[in-house]
Amino acid sequence: MENIQDPEIKSQEERLLRENVRTDKLKAYVWRTESADIPDTPDLKLIVLPENNPNAIKTILEEKGGSPRVHRNTMFFLVPMLSERAAFGSLLRRFLAYQVLLSDITLNLTADQTSEIKSNLKRLEGDLAEGLRRLYRQIYLPARTGVKESDLGVPTSGYSGFIDQEVYERLRSDGEILEKIAPLVIREKFLKDRLQPFIFPRFRRGLGLQELIERLGLNFDQVREFD
Repeated sequence: MENIQDPEIKSQEERLLRENVRTDKLKAYVWRTESADIPDTPDLKLIVLPENNPNAIKTILEEKGGSPRVHRNTMFFLVPMLSERAAFGSLLRRFLAYQVLLSDITLNLTADQTSEIKSNLKRLEGDLAEGLRRLYRQIYLPARTGVKESDLGVPTSGYSGFIDQEVYERLRSDGEILEKIAPLVIREKFLKDRLQPFIFPRFRRGLGLQELIERLGLNFDQVREFD
């Protein structure tokens, strides 16, 4: 396994990440660390970073290239947990080592040996899916002052699924993303003391709570009075 180099490990990790995001409800940007690469649009975005880098998060959140970012509240960040890095790296090295053995025709493997290697590869594929989810579990999202953190927690044994979908469901259950909201609820909760008429816009599905508040022309203090 010592013959497996770090660039190979990184390449495989990125490949696994891309296979484990669907870019369905959250538009995913995998290992994009330059703020100019993340569009400044109203769409909900999941930026998956290769490491927990507060400076990179701050820059991407506040800027697009050299310009101030407008749609900050539509961005969520997923970063790896440092304490899980070594275990995941070890899994990847074993997986790649078995692949090398299987593809090396000079070894003249017996049928039983080939079968055993394939079996180990299949088992490791499942372990890698769970290990990737264990590694990428820290979420950062915009708050009134900077960012706040959320944790997806440890996956169940035999985990299979899409990481971006799990992030979306966590944010939705925490009230950070609203899939739908009735005008009557908005009026009673946010506009109770307003006397002037208000025309309710058509809110898109998955509108971020903070963006909704901003579109209503409110501030967080007004909203939290009704929490």
